[in-house]
Formats: sequence, C-alpha cells, structure tokens
Amino acid sequence: MIKTVKMHQEEDLKNELYTLETFSFDDPSTKQSIQIKIQQVISEDYGLYIWPSSKVLAEFIWRNRKRFEGKKLLELGAGTSLPGLVAAACGAYVILTDKEDENIQKNMRMNKINNNPVEFNTDGIKVPLFISDTIDIMSFTWGQFSAEIIGIKQLDYVIGADCFYDNSEDYENIIASVVYFLNKNPKTIFLTSYQERSSQRSIHYLLKKWGLTAKEISLSTFFPFKKYKLTETVHLIQISLSSLESVNNE
Repeated sequence: MIKTVKMHQEEDLKNELYTLETFSFDDPSTKQSIQIKIQQVISEDYGLYIWPSSKVLAEFIWRNRKRFEGKKLLELGAGTSLPGLVAAACGAYVILTDKEDENIQKNMRMNKINNNPVEFNTDGIKVPLFISDTIDIMSFTWGQFSAEIIGIKQLDYVIGADCFYDNSEDYENIIASVVYFLNKNPKTIFLTSYQERSSQRSIHYLLKKWGLTAKEISLSTFFPFKKYKLTETVHLIQISLSSLESVNNE
C-alpha cells in the first residue's frame, strides 16, 4: 500500500514541489510489517524521486530480509534512500551516500531515525525499528575517493537503484566505485536495479573491462506486481567479481 500526500511547497526546499509518500512492506505469513516515509522532490532532474527501480530493489531487500540482517551495506546515489532505509529496517548496518545528503537527512528525520524510532510490528508487539548507530550518511561523488570513503571497512553489499540512468559518462565512475569496494572484500555483492529506457545504453563492455560477472534476478520470484501495477521494464542485477565466480565454479 502506498499512501500519497498532496503536493506542498516549503521554503526550506527552495520553493520546490514535493510529495510525501508512505511505503508499506508486509509479510502476511509472519505478520511482520514496516512503513517507510519518503519525501520526493519534483524537479527537472528527478534525482529525488521514487522510480520503479527503487521499489523493485526495496521489495527484494524486504522479501529477502534475513539475508541482509546484520550485514554491512552501502547505497550508491541514495537520493530518497528507500532501499537503504528498508535494509536498515531489516537489521542491516547501512551507509547512505550521494553527492548531497540534505534530502537523505530529511527522510531520516521523517522516519524519526536517531530520535523516536519507527516501530516494527510483529504479532501486535511494537519494538524499536531503527537504532541510532545503524545508519551513516556520507557524501560520495562516484569515482572520487575521499578519506571518509577510503576509511570504510569491508562491505557485504553495495546497492544502487537507477544509477545507470541518463548520463552514460557516469557509468565507468560507478563501476570503478563498485570495484573499489569489491576489491576490499571479494565476496561483496553489488545489487542494482534499473529501468530499461534505451537499447543504446549498456554496461556490458564495462563489466568485462573491470572483471565483473552479472546475473539477472527474475522479478517474478519476489516482486508483487499487483501491489505496484508495474508497467515499466525493470531489471535487477547481481554483480560480483569474475574471479569469485570462477572460484565458486571450481
């Protein structure tokens, strides 16, 4: 269920239009559910907007939440941070990164992170959802490694929704950033979702160049199409070092 609030204008957003939405994730079999509130900014570049790719990645994390519990995860180009916030709600330690972190902080405050925690409902019992030290925010321009980024220890997952969007010049910087983290821990997995917009844009040659292997995860195995009425073609890809793939196949 997605609840949409009418558009508003606020001075602190430089008079930009925005919407507030509540994204609900539930599991009837376990009676577990979470709600994440997201502020979207309606602007020309739509960088702070929830695209279908974010919903796909967020749903994958929720449906596989046991896989992420207790793991360390970094989200590239977090923007609205929906997948990263879901991962944190599922018990992961999350680093949210983007060029600017203002909107990330707004969405964290909206979900009362580091204040009064959002509540996780299981069998009618409410317990804290977010813990103050489970989420970090860092400024990160793809391909530019600050001391703060270099200081990140090994990760279990790197995630990104619609990073491979409009500017193909960014693609190699994104891949270089991913490879940097994968080289720190060869078992790190990069999960990325993207909306198919043009057959002219591809990262396959970059994957080969940087020694990476990609495997597509079928949306039919986890995505609730009726819930979102998805009409766009979205792919979810798992990327790892080719050397790791070779070892696993031996």
